Amino acid sequence: MSDLTNQQPLGDLDIEDMHITPEQLRQIETNLFARGSRRWTFYIVDRATDRFAGYTETIWNSNRPEILRQDMTGVFPQYRNRGLGRRLKAAMLDKVLRERPQVKYVRTGNADSNAAMLKINTALGFKPYMAETLWQLELRGALTYLQACNEP
Repeated sequence: MSDLTNQQPLGDLDIEDMHITPEQLRQIETNLFARGSRRWTFYIVDRATDRFAGYTETIWNSNRPEILRQDMTGVFPQYRNRGLGRRLKAAMLDKVLRERPQVKYVRTGNADSNAAMLKINTALGFKPYMAETLWQLELRGALTYLQACNEP
C-alpha cells in the first residue's frame, strides 16, 4: 500500500514517503468503521508469480449514502501499461452500481501531474469537481520573512 502511494507523481512537491504499518492500517480501519464508513478493496495478483500487482479502494459512509469516495488506485511499474488500473476502477464501479444503488456521485482526486490516472479517470467519465492547490515552503524561507517583518 505505502509502496504504491509513494509512487504517485506529485509534481515539484518535496514530500517524504509514507510508511504505514499493519497496526496503523488496522487503526485507520477501526476509525473508519466507527464513523459508519465501509471500505471496499480490489487487488490484482499475478497468477504466475503470486505477486501483488495493484489495487483500488473506495470508501462509503452510511451518513452520506449518495457519495462514494474513490481512493487510491495503483499498479506496480512492471505491470503498468496493460490497462490494469482502468480495469480495477471499472470493476469497482460495477460493484458499486450493483451493490450500492443509493450512490449517485463518485468522487476521486489526483495530481495534475499524474497523466496516467487523469487518462483513466477521463476515460471512465469523471469530470472536474473541485480544485485544490497545495503550497510548500521551506521553513528557512518562512523564518527569513518573519524576521524581516519584525525588524524596525
